[in-house]
Amino acid sequence: WTTGKWLPRDENGSYPITPTSFYPFLFGSNLPAERVNTMLVRYLRNSSEFAVNPENTYGIPSVTRSSKAFQDMQYWRGRAWGPMNFIVYLGLVQYEDNIEHSRSSANEEKSSTQQQQQQHRLLDT
Repeated sequence: WTTGKWLPRDENGSYPITPTSFYPFLFGSNLPAERVNTMLVRYLRNSSEFAVNPENTYGIPSVTRSSKAFQDMQYWRGRAWGPMNFIVYLGLVQYEDNIEHSRSSANEEKSSTQQQQQQHRLLDT
C-alpha cells in the first residue's frame, strides 16, 4: 500500500484493484488512514466496484466491476471466489478489532493517567 512495488499491473500499466488489495487490513491498524478510506468508500462500499448489489448477490468479485477483465468472466475474472471473500472478511474483522483495541488501550491509558493525577492531588492536600 505504501510503495506499490508488490502490486501487479494491467496492460495499461495501472494497478488493478482486486480483493487482494484489501489483504493489508489483516495486519492491523497502522495503515494510512487516507488509503483505508479510499479502499472502503471508493471500492468496497461502491456497488459499481465491489459491493454486493442486486445484480451480483454472491460476494465481492475477483476484480472490480469497472475493470475490463470483469466483463469477460473467464475462469477467475469477475466471479466471486469464496476464499478471497473470506480473507477480505477476516481482514476487515481484524482491522476493526485492532482499531477497537487501540481505542480501549488509549482510554485505559487516559483513565490510568487521570487516576494517578487524582491520587497526587489527594496526597498533596
